[in-house]
Amino acid sequence: MILFSVAFLPQFVDPARGNATAQLVLLGAVFVVVQLAVDIALGDGAGRLGARMTDGRFSLRLNRICAAAFVALGVRLALGS
Repeated sequence: MILFSVAFLPQFVDPARGNATAQLVLLGAVFVVVQLAVDIALGDGAGRLGARMTDGRFSLRLNRICAAAFVALGVRLALGS
């Protein structure tokens, strides 16, 4: 993360617009807030999906969809398309 920040954020700093350190701190804070929002959304989505996976009907549907996809891929591979 440090390497990314050192390589990525400075290219958006314009010394002509004021204190470069303040700009870097602001960019870093914005990046942390955005990344936190993404991580929270992913965690919430994973939790909801995990709860749905325990439902037998949902698991059965998901298994059937995966089986159909694998059969379709096998047919496509067998036909050489």
